[in-house]
Amino acid sequence: MEWFAPLMNVIPIGGFVLGAIGTALGIMNAITQRRVRLVVRPASDVGIKMDRIEIVNLSSFPVTINEVGFCLIGGGAARPRHFKISQPIRSDGGNWPRRLQSREAATVGFEPRDAIHAREEVCGVYARTSCGKTVQCSRRDYRGFQKELAA
Repeated sequence: MEWFAPLMNVIPIGGFVLGAIGTALGIMNAITQRRVRLVVRPASDVGIKMDRIEIVNLSSFPVTINEVGFCLIGGGAARPRHFKISQPIRSDGGNWPRRLQSREAATVGFEPRDAIHAREEVCGVYARTSCGKTVQCSRRDYRGFQKELAA
């Protein structure tokens, strides 16, 4: 019965460690449930270069999108600046701003007259929520989209 005594000391320590890990994971899950999570990416019809922006709400709650536009770089600025699309056109014909339910997507078009200065380069697209959170696609994702259009 001597082999049984060390095992009795290890079992409570293992239970404590597993309990602490479970508590930490539960806290992390609660924090991420309350985060605004959006996917913003350019979209295009065949033959037309970047005429739409697609926004997907990955949050577990509804989010209102107030503003969409382009990320611009150039013109002497060190950081990208945002160029707001003045009159976004919803693909479903509804009004703006757009409220997205959980796991819902929206596509926003824009008029070609929403021109960008020639000395600035578009480096991505962005969306801003009513709570002030701004989400933009990465430059790498945007460049991948440009390569798809060129092919």
